[in-house]
Amino acid sequence: MWTALCKKGGVRYRNQYQLRHTYASWMITHANVNVSYLAQQMGHADITMVARVYGKWLVESNKKESERVWQELERVRNQ
Repeated sequence: MWTALCKKGGVRYRNQYQLRHTYASWMITHANVNVSYLAQQMGHADITMVARVYGKWLVESNKKESERVWQELERVRNQ
C-alpha cells in the first residue's frame, strides 16, 4: 500500500523511517519548530532523543536563526 501511495503521489519511495527522519530534520531546519514540540509530536518523552539524533541540524538551525536576527538588527539600525 505504501509503495502504491508513493507512486500515485509521484514521490520517490522512502520507507516510513526515512519519512519520519525527513519530517524531523525539515521541521528543525525549515520550519524552526520548537524542539520540545517536535519531541512530543514524534512520541518522545523529552528532547534528549531529538537532540542526539538531530543535533547537527539543531546547530545549523541555530546558526541560521542567529544570522537572521543579526540581519534584522542591522536593518533596523539603518532605518
